[in-house]
Amino acid sequence: MTEFKIGLIKGYSELGIDCVAFTDDWGTQSRLLINPELWIEVFKPYYVRIIEEARKRDLHTYIHSCGNIYDIIGYWIKAGLNIINMDAPHQVGIERLSTYAGKICFNCCIDIQEVLVKGVESEIYTEAKKMIELLGCDDGGFIARQYPQLVHIGVKPEVGELAYKAFLRFSERPNSCI
Repeated sequence: MTEFKIGLIKGYSELGIDCVAFTDDWGTQSRLLINPELWIEVFKPYYVRIIEEARKRDLHTYIHSCGNIYDIIGYWIKAGLNIINMDAPHQVGIERLSTYAGKICFNCCIDIQEVLVKGVESEIYTEAKKMIELLGCDDGGFIARQYPQLVHIGVKPEVGELAYKAFLRFSERPNSCI
């Protein structure tokens, strides 16, 4: 798989692509799928190689990974990962994620398991403000996103629109790392 992905990176760079994305879900609701030491021993070298290849070719790197992946985020950052996408940031905790603010760009939606599914306007606005304030800063940054499959999680389109408006409302706030 490593060689396959490196081959893709080489091909993408020749096409003028700016960023390569990988969808590697590594977490459960409470922890990594495997022992963190095993991940470090077996999988970390794989990520180092593919991220290095992308960086060598001036490509940004983006990984989607759901679950509580706190134990490996630092290794991805050290390898040079640019963007991490999480649809349920509460599994790690926004405050815990903020320890990496300024070191990586977070690409997150309003938490799909604890906030968005309830559809409570005040909670959605509070969440958007908190994410922008704690995760967004000049170095690294924060990309607010909509969850693309609202119907799959039982969320009505108007609730998705609330999330969009909440992010817009707080987007003009000055961002600084804690």
